Amino acid sequence: MKQIMDLFLTFGRIGAFTFGGGYAMLSLLNYECVEKKKWITEDELMDGKWKSILTVCGYRAV
Repeated sequence: MKQIMDLFLTFGRIGAFTFGGGYAMLSLLNYECVEKKKWITEDELMDGKWKSILTVCGYRAV
């Protein structure tokens, strides 16, 4: 239960204090998830970012 609450509070804080969508959140995601909590690596974060960009671009191109 503690892990779920930690996830909720971390992403709630990121969502509450950023404006402008995913790009604005990227630096906070990097700090919280990669440097501070070490949940993922920086490569995994960047890989996920590019996959989401390609998905949105592909959707708009069709």
